[in-house]
Amino acid sequence: MRDTNFLKWVARDWQRNKKMFMIQTLAFIFNISGYIYMTFALPLPNFLLAYGMYLFGSYLGVIYAVGFGSFPLLLTNLSYLIIEAIGIFKILQYY
Repeated sequence: MRDTNFLKWVARDWQRNKKMFMIQTLAFIFNISGYIYMTFALPLPNFLLAYGMYLFGSYLGVIYAVGFGSFPLLLTNLSYLIIEAIGIFKILQYY
C-alpha cells in the first residue's frame, strides 16, 4: 500500500532530486499565477502577461518532463508551449 502522508511524499520528492523538485514547483507557481491573474483581472486582463506566465510555466514543464523521462508529460507540456506561443504571437500582432 502506498504511503498517503502528504508531508512524507513532499520530503521524499525533495530528497530524491532537489533541482527537479524546484523546477516542478516553479512551473506550478507560474501556471497557477496565470490562472489566478486571469480570474481576478477579468473582464480586461493583460493577455500578454498571462500568456507569458503560462509560457514560462510550460517551458519549465518541458524541462522537468525531460528530466523525469516522461514522454506523455513531455507531449503535454510541448503542446501547451506551442499553443501559448501562438497565443503570444497573435497578441503581439495587435501591439
